[in-house]
Amino acid sequence: MESPQLSQPSSVPIDADTDALISRHLLRYIMASEGICHENMLLLALYALNLDYSGDCQQEVLARQLQLLTNNINLKLNPLGYKIIQINHPLGKEAVNASIKNSILKLTSKYNISFRSSSKFYVYVNTVDKGVAQLATRFTAKEISYIRWCLEMFCNEGNKINEVGHISNDHAVVKMINEVVLDNNWNRIISYRCGSTELTRQESRKNELENNPSNILTASESEKVLTQMCSYKWFYRTSTGKIGMALRCFAEIQDYLKNIFGLPCCTTCSQVALQGVMCGSDYCITQQENRTVWHPDCFRHQYIHVNQNCPNCNQSLHENGIYIL
Repeated sequence: MESPQLSQPSSVPIDADTDALISRHLLRYIMASEGICHENMLLLALYALNLDYSGDCQQEVLARQLQLLTNNINLKLNPLGYKIIQINHPLGKEAVNASIKNSILKLTSKYNISFRSSSKFYVYVNTVDKGVAQLATRFTAKEISYIRWCLEMFCNEGNKINEVGHISNDHAVVKMINEVVLDNNWNRIISYRCGSTELTRQESRKNELENNPSNILTASESEKVLTQMCSYKWFYRTSTGKIGMALRCFAEIQDYLKNIFGLPCCTTCSQVALQGVMCGSDYCITQQENRTVWHPDCFRHQYIHVNQNCPNCNQSLHENGIYIL
């Protein structure tokens, strides 16, 4: 989720001729961030490029200009099979803002400007190659097969409901949900993550490929692929060694994940929800193809402003919630 440090570029006057120049600066900035950049970091970059501009540089004005410039960039990228899309991080704006707070504060104080919290990211995506096939220029066929297996492992892990004695309030999702559902006694979690040791040993995969062991990566080879996928921001690694699918993975292959692995979509926004809340009533947990889930922000709206009962089974969410971590 980190973005590179923003250095002050040479300021330029804003006119029709320099729009293309600013667009190129923004595209380079996104690419320097491995193709994914938080909205407020791009607004700061745009503000820095607008330093000689005497007009209004409030967030709304900059956001409109950013949208227009992004549209212009996409017109140029379309023939090449690429596009910049906007996607909201499933953790929600509070958790995202906390994660990038130091980077944002350092730069906003420098330019004496402030922005509202946002969960929106701009992502450079491939519009031609579908699924993990687009990684073919970076990985061998054997490595891509391993990446597909990792995705399958993540998704299979998300089908398991784990009962735990204590869930730490330090986790961003748990903290956000507990601020909404007060005094809950939830003790179940779902996690679309696997331990790095499990992914590098590949015990289950060895059984599948016992007749073709040459297709199995060694532990060091698989660790190298995992490290690369994390650096490309497709995967992420926690401080405890767990690995899961990062935001860029959702942005690039969300349809693939839904169609191949049947991942659940948020009841409110219809986007894949791998972090948030699931209704854990006896009825809903049996609906493997139609689980009732929400992102944290979507759940907050549902619980506070719509209904505290599940729209699918009408059971109390206060009593039946499951954390998706």
